[in-house]
Amino acid sequence: MDPFGRLPWFALHNILSALPDLPTLHSLHNASPDVAAFLQGNNDLFAHIVDSIMESTARERGLPPIVQRAVRYLVTIWTAQSKRERQQQDSDQNILNSLRYLAEKYSNHPTPIPTTISPSTPAAILCRLLALMTRLRCLVHASFHDMVSKALQLKIEHLPRKAAYINTRGVGPAHRPQGVPHTPVDVGPLMWIEEQRLLGSFLWIVIFYELRRIYGDFTVPPVRGETVYISSLDTAETFWKKILCGDNNTQREQIATTLQWLDIKCGGRENISSLLSSSPLPLPNTYQHRYPESTTLSDKEWETEEEWISNAFSTHGALCLWEARVSPISPLRCVDYAVFRPYGLIFWSVRRMDGLGFREAFDAGHHMWFALSFVLNQEDWDEVVKWQAERGFDPRAV
Repeated sequence: MDPFGRLPWFALHNILSALPDLPTLHSLHNASPDVAAFLQGNNDLFAHIVDSIMESTARERGLPPIVQRAVRYLVTIWTAQSKRERQQQDSDQNILNSLRYLAEKYSNHPTPIPTTISPSTPAAILCRLLALMTRLRCLVHASFHDMVSKALQLKIEHLPRKAAYINTRGVGPAHRPQGVPHTPVDVGPLMWIEEQRLLGSFLWIVIFYELRRIYGDFTVPPVRGETVYISSLDTAETFWKKILCGDNNTQREQIATTLQWLDIKCGGRENISSLLSSSPLPLPNTYQHRYPESTTLSDKEWETEEEWISNAFSTHGALCLWEARVSPISPLRCVDYAVFRPYGLIFWSVRRMDGLGFREAFDAGHHMWFALSFVLNQEDWDEVVKWQAERGFDPRAV
């Protein structure tokens, strides 16, 4: 006998609302016929349970507000699609109006995106959401393992700790000064904050494919005063570049990093939509599990991440890459972000960046770019030297 069938509805509601995440609710829905019957027979309670899990205020539980917003926006897209299929009128324009509020600029302002899932949302759509969130967790963990594995193979060097730096190596094939080798350290499994950053980027890619499939060509009302036209020929990168304009570079770079991993994983951009929604996942079961004993940040580390958790989306990796590209003393000013994408630096916590050897990059001056320069292979570095020389700046002299 299913033990959940013995519980009164309010007790079952409270138990399900206290689950740690949506994939766990999905597993319980599939494992317990009584839980499935309860959820599918009470879509208003189902919606409330999903909201309660997402909004958990316990540390390293639930979803950050901006990720919650993406989930609820996706639910509104599916609801509109369902009404279309039943030939019921729905305000598609309201959905397109809301799209711009996924941008960082609007994260702390009132938005037309619902703050809760509508109680009238069909149970079938909520079940679809649970299945997607479970699927995305597999992809999040797979991308994490792939990118961190690549980063652990890098041969990073740090500058010696001295005030005046001298090029003791001379101008050799690498055009790099003599550094101190760093041995990358694996600091453990995926942390909650890293998981949320990855999850957000996957959700925005899903939203792109859903909108393109339903609407094709469409316009988005003014983003910073200018109407945005979306073509059915737009790629995910060009789509989000139009929507996430201005100061949303971190968000765009996270999406681009995830797309690059997906391109490799599924064998081409044309297969991404299928991998995200329906095709079998060629992933070991270990990707589906969390590791609570290793995901907790220290109080000090948590403080450094709180700005992102409260919607700001700037990460230490993003700051590191941005400084390397804009600092007048950095020979990496011209480097394309794509060089760093295979290693996922835009997502990682301070602890992981430190273990991989990039903590040095947060120091001022030459330390900022030196560790990052070892991500570049010889061909990449030669291009940097050539580009800088054409502009009267010699990175070998730094």
